Amino acid sequence: SLQDHLISQLHLQPLSEEELEMGELLIYNLDDNGFHCESPENLVKEKDINKLYRIKSIIQQFDPIGTCTTDYIESLLVQVSILGDSPEFTGIIIQNYLDLLNRGKYQEISKKTGLSLEDVEEVLHYIKFLDPFPGREFSFEKPSYIIPDLIVKKRDGDFFLTINEEE
Repeated sequence: SLQDHLISQLHLQPLSEEELEMGELLIYNLDDNGFHCESPENLVKEKDINKLYRIKSIIQQFDPIGTCTTDYIESLLVQVSILGDSPEFTGIIIQNYLDLLNRGKYQEISKKTGLSLEDVEEVLHYIKFLDPFPGREFSFEKPSYIIPDLIVKKRDGDFFLTINEEE
């Protein structure tokens, strides 16, 4: 599992017993995508928040890079930060213009950021090699497919409903 994989890496770190326990708390708080189920700040006392952030930062660097994050945007930003070989404005585009990037609005991003179209496309090319859901490679859950009960077909301008016999 993702948790087992991360725990084994955690125990290779030169951490105190207290830090190891905090790391385990963080790791067991991750869903199948590698994201926090519960806000990490709720897992420890207020006096331990800075230590928590330090341990969280260590875990984010484990394989797969970008786990122990809040969502896919934070995961991508962590990966960009750790890998360090991204085009200059990658973080800004992920943080502010990812939706436009996904919709192919490169010209609009170019206008809003002042970047050339080539720069925007270079960022897109880089982002394609990142994994927004790094924990999924460890998930054993099989995808479930929805099979419709009815099928609408159009013949000669008229619509017909048929019962789907497929299971």
